[in-house]
Amino acid sequence: MRVPRQPAYHAPDRAAEPESASRVPPAGRRRRWWRRSWRRVRLRWVAAALALVVLGSATAGWCYLRGLDGNIVTDVTTADELERHRAERPARTPGEAKNILVIGVGERSPDTVLLFHLAGDRRSATAVALPRALAVDVPRCTGVDGTGLAARRATLDAAYASGGAACLIRTLEGVSGIRVDHHLIVDYVVLGQLADAVGGVEPCTLDALARKIASSGLLLNPAKLLPLLDDLTSSITSDTELNSLRELYDLMREVRAVPRDELRFLTVPTETSDPSTLAEAEADALFARLREDRPVSKEDGGPPLVTSGDAAANTMCE
Repeated sequence: MRVPRQPAYHAPDRAAEPESASRVPPAGRRRRWWRRSWRRVRLRWVAAALALVVLGSATAGWCYLRGLDGNIVTDVTTADELERHRAERPARTPGEAKNILVIGVGERSPDTVLLFHLAGDRRSATAVALPRALAVDVPRCTGVDGTGLAARRATLDAAYASGGAACLIRTLEGVSGIRVDHHLIVDYVVLGQLADAVGGVEPCTLDALARKIASSGLLLNPAKLLPLLDDLTSSITSDTELNSLRELYDLMREVRAVPRDELRFLTVPTETSDPSTLAEAEADALFARLREDRPVSKEDGGPPLVTSGDAAANTMCE
């Protein structure tokens, strides 16, 4: 079995960690900075979701190409580390609900951290984006080089850079009380390849790109589709239960069955005066709904990342 890709180890720099917080500008410019930052984050998490959309659309006709399964890296290291801390982890969400963590990575650290909750009755789904500069309590973790890391206050990207996906998952579980059932790590190079393959398109919404893919004839052109699928599957690292095209396609089929008006895309609530800090009361209320597999309304959570339905087409490129 292939050794999963994990970020290169960088020894924790105690003096450097506050830099994430220092990137937040003075109060007078904070609102403009936050709006620009989340505009980038929205496009980035959509990039991760788009990779799965293409995978779910294309694999229906190509699942017999089992060789592509070997491209998907199985994250055994994370599975083993989570098993070591099984007693500390939250209980699973009741019923058939699923919580999937999508990590969109750049060169070394996550550009996007997206927690996707699929309701047990498959009648609703909620995606909650968390900024990588969010300051949280990070538990004791095993570093990517095998050394022990002390518990500390740090950002999400610092948790991932020093301790890999397992440390990030355990950090989020500690903050939210939500058990992460699956995780996917997606390389953002995929987005550029995908846009080029369909003749260039600004990925404002999932629907906009899906329509472009369908109309481009890409799915019916093996000469173009197969190289794209090869690159796409090579850019994905998954847990031990989502490490094949068949399993990814089955997951996407469940997601696509959710009624459009019951899809929620939210940011995690943060303090207006300090976007690197959770607004605890509002965040706890949102996390409680997800833990208990209760539907999330439009009023829950932070600002919407996108609006469900056809009106979403104009919201992502503003």
